[in-house]
Amino acid sequence: TLEEMTLDIVQTEKGNGINGRLSGFATSDELIAEVVSSMQSHEPFGTVRMDFSRSRTVRGLRARGFRISFLIELDKTWKLSKTRAIAGGVE
Repeated sequence: TLEEMTLDIVQTEKGNGINGRLSGFATSDELIAEVVSSMQSHEPFGTVRMDFSRSRTVRGLRARGFRISFLIELDKTWKLSKTRAIAGGVE
């Protein structure tokens, strides 16, 4: 579950960029790692990393709170691919 998304315009060595952060909670560290891995393999995301993962309780259940950071280079040429929408675990 995504609770917060932050986007900031920044200056990088290569020009303008967007520094982004995603925060929320998931059922496991493995699921968070899958999201990080997926983002790393798709443009325009670059320098994707999991900043932290820690235990927390959500509605009485154990969960993993997380924050993921990424950078998008705005002066870089990249091609967006088609995305698939998944709702309720069904494509």
